[in-house]
Amino acid sequence: MQLIEVFKESLKLMKHEPKVFVPRIFTTFLNTFFVIYAASISLKLSRVMNREMERAGGMGTTPDIGRAISPFMDEILVFAAFFLLVYAVDILTYGMYARIAADFHKRKSISLSRALKDAVTGARVLMFIGVLATIFVGLFIVIYLLLGRFYISTQNPLFLLLAIGVMIIAIIAFALVFFFAVPVAMVEGRSTKDAVLKSASLGMKHKGMVIKVNFLFMAMVLVAMAAVMLTEVHGFVAVSAIILFVIARLFQAIVYTYISIVNPSLYLSIEEVE
Repeated sequence: MQLIEVFKESLKLMKHEPKVFVPRIFTTFLNTFFVIYAASISLKLSRVMNREMERAGGMGTTPDIGRAISPFMDEILVFAAFFLLVYAVDILTYGMYARIAADFHKRKSISLSRALKDAVTGARVLMFIGVLATIFVGLFIVIYLLLGRFYISTQNPLFLLLAIGVMIIAIIAFALVFFFAVPVAMVEGRSTKDAVLKSASLGMKHKGMVIKVNFLFMAMVLVAMAAVMLTEVHGFVAVSAIILFVIARLFQAIVYTYISIVNPSLYLSIEEVE
């Protein structure tokens, strides 16, 4: 199946089975609540630390940040628990679409409960893939930040070019290694190691297509994020602003649903040919 056909079939699935939007709508709004809560906590901590810095500066002592934030430890723990919940739910819902795409590919009925059951069954592998992907991205971010710091301190454009190069390499490397990992794990029931290795093998074999699709996904995500940022709500707002806020997030959920379907559908089409 050609790439364009995969795109068309994914749209067809979304059109005929609108319930496939439900997981991503749920995670999108869950993420929204998390971001709002995180912003609230960050604002509180920022104010407390600023006051502590001012107090220490006035007294000529070292700021005691630990003492300053200790009254907020319960909220920080809630934040950490909320983050883990959002992370787990996001990975599980992403894993659901492998089963949804596989059933559609085989002309079977679509069942969200069956897809969720499969994702929960493979939760351990999904979580490990998520952790490996996070570590992989984290290493490149550290290198990127170091190069950025060198550029700021030296104003040498070479460091800026290297930072941009590292970012591009990170995007391509991540796509080639992890793009097919979740569908491989969910459809074939493979272990984390086997899923990542096969994903990397398929990624390298079809690198041109994988890179193109991932840059397309990035463009779609950036458009969705721009829509969300343009409709951010602050303070007292009119009903129309709230409606736009909700519409933007529904648009974001639609984009993420499409991406979540295209990914395993592309894998299934490749496996069918091979």
